[in-house]
Amino acid sequence: KKLIKSAAFQKLMVDEKRCYLFGRNQQLNDFCIDHASCSRVHAALVYHKHLNRAFLVDLGS
Repeated sequence: KKLIKSAAFQKLMVDEKRCYLFGRNQQLNDFCIDHASCSRVHAALVYHKHLNRAFLVDLGS
């Protein structure tokens, strides 16, 4: 798990895993964001293999 501090930008190393979760909860997410504006499971980075693209999805929590 990677902890993302309050830096505005940070390079994240990702591979072709289908989905990465972002949020405050370290047990539930691939990347932990330590910020009050983020929910426990806030967003997902979803890789679409056939389009060879990644999409950032707000999980609405």
